[in-house]
Amino acid sequence: MAMKSLPNFNISGGTLDELTSILNRKVFFGYYNKLAAVFPNAENFSPVVSSSSQIVSFTLPQLIQVLSLPKEQIQDLIIISSNIPVQEDSFTVLNNKFTITLSPSSYFSSGLQMKPTQQSQGNKRFTPQFYQKTYELPLVASDRLLKFAENYNKDIPAYATNMNSIVLPSMVESNTQTKEVDLGFCKLPKISNDEEDLEVVMNYFAYASLNGSQVRQLNHTDPYLSRFAFELSDTSQHLKTLSIENNVLDKSVFESFLSQFKNGSLEWYALLFWGSENMVIYIDTVNKSYILWQL
Repeated sequence: MAMKSLPNFNISGGTLDELTSILNRKVFFGYYNKLAAVFPNAENFSPVVSSSSQIVSFTLPQLIQVLSLPKEQIQDLIIISSNIPVQEDSFTVLNNKFTITLSPSSYFSSGLQMKPTQQSQGNKRFTPQFYQKTYELPLVASDRLLKFAENYNKDIPAYATNMNSIVLPSMVESNTQTKEVDLGFCKLPKISNDEEDLEVVMNYFAYASLNGSQVRQLNHTDPYLSRFAFELSDTSQHLKTLSIENNVLDKSVFESFLSQFKNGSLEWYALLFWGSENMVIYIDTVNKSYILWQL
């Protein structure tokens, strides 16, 4: 199905086998903090999605305590400091390594043996000077590192998945939120190859995923305020929405979410992704085809 690009977003379409390849490439290797679905109500279909992902905030002694645990317990902990490369300290956990990067004032009072970062080895008059040390995990903390940690009074933000057994409740700043809403009977959009209709379809699913009232069959919005409802078809269907958000979602969430809808015996459903790419996908399981909007 060949389609033209519309302003501010691109549209593509094809078979469900092609869509599987696209999702594997875009979703499983991207970063998304919200996933939603709009779908018809079905008696035997009640998707359940959960995630143990958490946004946490460590003190440095707490972080050292966690990083000293066996590697299999900390393999899903990710910390990439937002302070890089501004003139602040940073702490990074990535690929089974713990890296400390300190500003001169922190370094000279730390008592740690560190080397200038690669970026600091240029023109010292114009390049901020930072010092760095990398540790293999699990961490074997020296007395100097422990003493430095005790005197370090800044919290360290982190993203953690499947860490319920070791993340203390006092560390948790944000948990993943899952919400299901019954929209009742709603008017449906017109699915066609017409560019204007396709733009309405994309807006429809985005609006419905936010539980917008104007998709409902008994909508009473004054047409002078919005004519959105008049752009829809006369066909109606009982719809629901399901969303999971408030964190970077790990791969297991997508696998569970997509698998349940793929095997849900629905005639159609729409998926929406927010994150490194914003996407709306309409899946027609009867005709085994899809339409993808990339925003």
